[in-house]
Amino acid sequence: MKTLVLTDGGENDALATAIVEKIQSLLGSKGDLALYNVNQWELKKCVGCFSCWIKSPGLCMFRDKCCDINKDESDCDMLVIITKVCYGCYGPQIKTVLDRSIPNLQAFLELQGENLLHVARYSNEKYALVIAYGDMIADEEKEMFQRLVAQNALYFHWAKARVLFCEDAAAVTGIALEEGDVR
Repeated sequence: MKTLVLTDGGENDALATAIVEKIQSLLGSKGDLALYNVNQWELKKCVGCFSCWIKSPGLCMFRDKCCDINKDESDCDMLVIITKVCYGCYGPQIKTVLDRSIPNLQAFLELQGENLLHVARYSNEKYALVIAYGDMIADEEKEMFQRLVAQNALYFHWAKARVLFCEDAAAVTGIALEEGDVR
């Protein structure tokens, strides 16, 4: 099993570090694990040029760490996103990575139920575990974040997406994988 872990926790962010260590201990012996702390690099924001769909399908015109992340994301079985909640959304660097992952989709659209979605470029089923952390996350923010992840799951063709909220060190010990998270 291939797992991609994305985190936006800084060096001095004890809660994010504890979450990453917990995930590494849970997944350590279950196959390949690629870990990216997206705050370590300056990542360019998506400019909406669609070169990744038209000029060089599957490749972003910006050659930065997002290209490596996209490659790992394209063939992983499980995606773990560890992000600070910012006003009910992902942290800015995680948001940048998700925006820049559109090369993993095709320009073509298909109707799935009532939704018009871009066709996935790669056919592997992916499970997403999103761990949202922060101090005193308001219920309204949690609800908004869960809706956002549900929409991302639909858009990015994640077979399953689960959200966990982690507001303190005690919550880290409760993080566990469920059946279906790991294949």
